[in-house]
Amino acid sequence: LLFFFSKGADGTIPQQLGQLTNNLVSLNLQDNKLEGEIPSSFQDLVSLESLRLYNNELTGEVTAELCLLKYSHKLSYLAVDCQSELECECCDKCY
Repeated sequence: LLFFFSKGADGTIPQQLGQLTNNLVSLNLQDNKLEGEIPSSFQDLVSLESLRLYNNELTGEVTAELCLLKYSHKLSYLAVDCQSELECECCDKCY
């Protein structure tokens, strides 16, 4: 589990975060000031069950590869800021 929400973190999400471990079950980065795109390395987090990225300033889209985690792996909850600059076709919750 990695909880880093409401900490006032800013900047981009490092690509290396998706490479930390493939045993990460929950990643909570909501309620910060993160910007930029969701790292493509997140698609490698095959043990991830929950990903919460909402209430940030992320842009781009949730990639098809990341959506595949919902359909072919354990990811059961995905929440982002869909109503801002981020598009998501497979999210459970859009803020």
